[in-house]
Amino acid sequence: MFRLLDAPRAGFRPVYLDVESIDNPANFIIEVLARLLHDDQLRRVVQGLWTGLKDIRDWLTSVVEEVDVGEIKVKLREKTDVPAHWRMYGDRLMSILGAAEMPLLLLIDEFPIMVGRMIQKKREEAIEFLRWFRYGYQQED
Repeated sequence: MFRLLDAPRAGFRPVYLDVESIDNPANFIIEVLARLLHDDQLRRVVQGLWTGLKDIRDWLTSVVEEVDVGEIKVKLREKTDVPAHWRMYGDRLMSILGAAEMPLLLLIDEFPIMVGRMIQKKREEAIEFLRWFRYGYQQED
C-alpha cells in the first residue's frame, strides 16, 4: 500500500486513509472529504459537492493546506448535513471523482476493523454502507 503512495502508477493520484477509528458511514465520508479538502488540487474537485450552498462554499474557499485535517473534519460535522445524509454525499462524491481528470486511488487502511466497529454499533447501517461501497467501486465510469 505504501509503495503505491510513494511511487504511484502514472496518471493516478493516491490518497491514504487510516479508517481504524471510524464507526459509522458518515464519519467515513467525512474522512474522505477531509483528506481531499486538505489537498490543493483535489479541493477544487470536491467543492462541487456544495454548489448552491453559499456558507459552506465560502468556508471551503478559505480552507488552506496548512489547516489540520482534524479541524476540517470538525467543520464538516458542524457546518454541513453530511452526518445526516452520508449516502447522498457519498454518491455525489463518487460521481465527481469519477469525472475527475486524474483518477484517484484511495488507499484505505484498516477497512475490516472499521466495518467491524460499524457492525458493533449499528448492524443495519453497516450493511447499508457495505452495499453502497460495493456499488460504488463496481461502477465503470
